[in-house]
Amino acid sequence: MMTAVRACLCFAFLVLVPAPSFAELKTLIQWIDFYNKSGEGIFYSSDYLTDSLLNQPLYINQKNTEQPNIQSLNKALLPLKLSLESILQESTTVYVIRPIQKQPISTLLIHAYDAKSGHKIQSFWASLSGQSKKQSLQQSIVLTNPIGADNTLIISATGYYHKQLKAEIKQGKTMFLKVALNPLPVALSHIRVSSSLVSFQLYENSLKPLSREDLANQVSFNHDALRAAENMTGSAGDGISGKIHTRGGNLNESLVLLDNRELRNPYHFKDFFSLFSTINDTVVDSIDYYSGVFPVKYGGRLSAVLDVSSNQWNDLPNQEVNLGLLTSSYTLRYQNPDQDRYYMMALRTGGQFIDKHLIKGVGVRPEYDDGYFKAAQIINQNWQMSQHLLLSRDEIKIDEDDELASADYHDQNLWFQWIYDNLDNHQIHLQTYASRRHDRRQGQLSDDNSQASVNEDIFSQFQGIKFEHQWTISARLLFDYGFDVSTEETQIDSIRNINHHGSLPEALGLNHEYNRQFHFEEHGVSIKSYANARYQWNEEWTMDLGVHYHNQEWVRGGSLSPRLNVAYFPNNKTSWHLGMGRHQQTQHIDELLLEDSAPSYFKPASADLMVLEFNHQFTKRWSFLSEVYYKKYSRTHPYYENMFNGFHVLPDLFYDRIRINPDDAKAAGLELTLKGDYKNINWSTSYTFSDVKDEFESVSVPRSWNQRNAFNVFLSVPVKSWRLSVNAKFHNGWPRTQIVEHTEMDDVLFIGQRNKTMFKDFYQLDLKLARSWQSSLGRWQAEIQLTNALNTNNPCCTDYYLSEGILAVNTKNQLPLLPNFRVSFKW
Repeated sequence: MMTAVRACLCFAFLVLVPAPSFAELKTLIQWIDFYNKSGEGIFYSSDYLTDSLLNQPLYINQKNTEQPNIQSLNKALLPLKLSLESILQESTTVYVIRPIQKQPISTLLIHAYDAKSGHKIQSFWASLSGQSKKQSLQQSIVLTNPIGADNTLIISATGYYHKQLKAEIKQGKTMFLKVALNPLPVALSHIRVSSSLVSFQLYENSLKPLSREDLANQVSFNHDALRAAENMTGSAGDGISGKIHTRGGNLNESLVLLDNRELRNPYHFKDFFSLFSTINDTVVDSIDYYSGVFPVKYGGRLSAVLDVSSNQWNDLPNQEVNLGLLTSSYTLRYQNPDQDRYYMMALRTGGQFIDKHLIKGVGVRPEYDDGYFKAAQIINQNWQMSQHLLLSRDEIKIDEDDELASADYHDQNLWFQWIYDNLDNHQIHLQTYASRRHDRRQGQLSDDNSQASVNEDIFSQFQGIKFEHQWTISARLLFDYGFDVSTEETQIDSIRNINHHGSLPEALGLNHEYNRQFHFEEHGVSIKSYANARYQWNEEWTMDLGVHYHNQEWVRGGSLSPRLNVAYFPNNKTSWHLGMGRHQQTQHIDELLLEDSAPSYFKPASADLMVLEFNHQFTKRWSFLSEVYYKKYSRTHPYYENMFNGFHVLPDLFYDRIRINPDDAKAAGLELTLKGDYKNINWSTSYTFSDVKDEFESVSVPRSWNQRNAFNVFLSVPVKSWRLSVNAKFHNGWPRTQIVEHTEMDDVLFIGQRNKTMFKDFYQLDLKLARSWQSSLGRWQAEIQLTNALNTNNPCCTDYYLSEGILAVNTKNQLPLLPNFRVSFKW
């Protein structure tokens, strides 16, 4: 209770106490942005405005900064030996920042426009004979001292025909040049055909993107990028685990990639709710989240894909420090002046403050570290390469009333990539990789019902090569294919001693015991391959037809997954998407079901999925998305769950643990989303109706995470100098299984029909309040987050026990009010 009070007092303090004002102090780049937004056009060249100069703090004395005086900026530039030069651009005056030098400087200011729409082109390149190629900044390029050149100027931009022209350059003068570029036809590879794709990225490639700022505004636990999927339609999570169920699927049915490399189970504390992902939020630039018939190159999982890309070639702070209750991190970025070399190092540590003082009654001592190292180089206009290293380590010790456990996990992922683009019709992606994992877990349970222990040690490693080729055969036909060949090996040691002997297990017929020692070694070759053809009948109709094939030596036979996606664009505001296909999932070499008495590999799980999607953009700021889907499993893998209470640190040691082996399963749902923004306010609201059931011969049983109706409302709004983000969730209670007392016979207990009843409905409100300001040292940001801000009691599970022969019931709740605070400093 005291923790909640302290958190609320901190919350009120941050809102009511004004932060220090630095209205007249900004860095040079921030002043440039300030004047540009105020209607003044200011341009510069990176030849003489280095990163250190751009980040130089400047005081500008103005009575009213909302009506900027351009001469005040000119005066502030003098100590830096810089000045403003005015240029008449058509009927408007713009300014170029130039160094104060005795020698005359020739300057060429270039703007590129779309010849069709008249809009400025955000990113383009200009090269002048005798000078290196320059990339655009602020929708413009400034070339300095083009003396002695033959004045041949080449302007090019992605998606446009390049233009070559003669530029008139006068010595010592500043010239303005406006260049109109003709757009190329929409590239066939850029058309979004697949259904059920949400893009968390800066650039729009669908009708439902979220920018990097939108991703930052999301109220996700511990700023975890992968947890952003919890707020998507069709997702079901318990609020504690970092993994989610997507459209009825199990927790292990999602594929996660980072910079085109598949990461296997990329979570800290894998066996203890997978609390946090191993991907630092400071490196995330975009996430593509698929929940439908995703492209064949993503084969191998049944339910979802989270394709994460790290930031690269972006104008971001060179250094960033984050200090928080749950996580602290340091990120270093560097991009050379020619913008063809990029380096990044992101280090993170956390978990040390998670204890009984933060969350009442929790005897957990976790800690974790991870690091991501990346280097990227542009070799020439056709070749790029990059090197990546992702490391993670975590340890956890648990001392609960009846449960003692400890575990440690170590993951290393290394990969190298080469990208070739002939700027015409061939793009090739080559990757080599090597990974190593070592997981160890041990624990003991001792209560009135059970005496049990587990000790597991899993070591695995794999290495391979991945190849992808995209070939644009014609303006209407695109073909892409690829393969991924790896050699894998694993060594598993598992010891389990189970003895369920209490009076309650005996009364329910759940008493049993077994002792098992399991040693296992396996190695083999895995081959994944895919091929896809995209055909565009006309500007309205586009089709993808592809197949994915996966063969592993440790699983007999391969799995074949055909898929069809059709997109219809009747106009530039509306689109229809139809997806049909088969998804198949095989076990990784170390993905055995160790709770089985004799663990072994199963035949690939299989599901047929159909999705119909409708998008409509009402206005520039309002959009609507609706999807209806049907998913039919033709083969499922068995899984384990606890009938009454699964929120244990060692759930596999409790007496109510049962093995679920359905003949098949099916899921169906309707998802509706409306989103928009107004001025500085962003919002979205969604409704989901869904139903997922396991089938046992002629009996259908709802899965334990089935939630018939779900609502999600998100709002991000400025409050004076702060930004408040609110996420409100509701869904029907999850199914539950109860112990029933016989109505006619005393002291006779039996287990009711599995998942026949439901817990009460779930409500949760999450809040995040953030504020940023500039100081002479750099940019600061403070934010406080409250998960389950109203401290709502959402029941999750039930403990049953016998007290003097009478059945007693104790209902437990999910997450209590959980505060988090973080301070960021960027420079």
